[in-house]
Amino acid sequence: MKGFATIWLIALLAFSQAAFALDPPPEPALSITGTIVRETGTTIEVKSAQDDSSVILNLEARPYIVDAVTGQPLGLKDRKTNYVIAYYGPIVTRSLPPRSNPIVIICDVPQEGNFIPPQYGRVESLTRADDYVKVTVRGGSLIVTINRDTPISPYLTRNIVTIDNIEVGSDLLMWYPFVALSYPGQATAQKTVILGRANVPPIPIGATPISASATPTAAAVRLNGNKVTLGAYIISGNNYVKLRDVAYLLSGTAKPFAVSWDGANNAIALTSGRPYTPVGGEMALPGAGAKTAVSTTSRISLDGNEIGLTAYRIDDNNYVALRDLGRALDFGVAWDDAERNIIINTGH
Repeated sequence: MKGFATIWLIALLAFSQAAFALDPPPEPALSITGTIVRETGTTIEVKSAQDDSSVILNLEARPYIVDAVTGQPLGLKDRKTNYVIAYYGPIVTRSLPPRSNPIVIICDVPQEGNFIPPQYGRVESLTRADDYVKVTVRGGSLIVTINRDTPISPYLTRNIVTIDNIEVGSDLLMWYPFVALSYPGQATAQKTVILGRANVPPIPIGATPISASATPTAAAVRLNGNKVTLGAYIISGNNYVKLRDVAYLLSGTAKPFAVSWDGANNAIALTSGRPYTPVGGEMALPGAGAKTAVSTTSRISLDGNEIGLTAYRIDDNNYVALRDLGRALDFGVAWDDAERNIIINTGH
């Protein structure tokens, strides 16, 4: 009996230690509903409709800016009213008013009638079935069911998307009329927009690199209306382009950026607004046959700040997802399904 009690105590202690070792759920985004009362070229101040509080949001964080009814892109300057819903954080300064980086700004929110605005969520985990997907958001406090026949649209493109395109890390806008009073809460989406996917942080230096098969392809691109061909590789179903090719293409546009290598710190430095200096080999199309891509362990920074771009090395060149790079450097990337072209718009 004494031996059984000892074993039981050891098991209890082991379970307790394992339980306390679990990672806490991710912090959900904060939100504010109210009126834009002040605007500069790089920030907006939103005053809450519920109280006198306000928050200053940094537009340089390049948030998704969408129409409340359609969920589609809307230029902030093109909004019809100053009434918005903004999701931001979770990091907030202690200043008055506090400052934070917005994730989504929902504009032109109807204030009359029974309009139910969309809710933002980043998928933390999901469960799939043939005819639905259940996504967990808001730090595990809400599970939303998205059925296969639910209207789903993408952000910025005209691609056809389905629940199969939703994955862990996806940023979603979801319209649902109510949430069941349970824990976690339960809701069913009536409409969904897939905004994009959260950047995956770079693999730390010293971590074991990940290998993946890379299939060569040539992408037809229209850069500010001009046709070009860009070499690319398909890795895990996504197109990755050579970082220096994009820098070369954007030279002479409104969104140039320089690329430099810091071997001592194993880091790639991008500098916006600076001309790119070619090193040779830019715009060369990949040869036939699949390659092995190895995840880049180098840190990538933009204007001195580290950014979470997923990158792969193929033949000593770094390849990144074009849309992720566009978000970081503030140039437009879209897909023209009719012409089967990638559209890059830098504003000339």
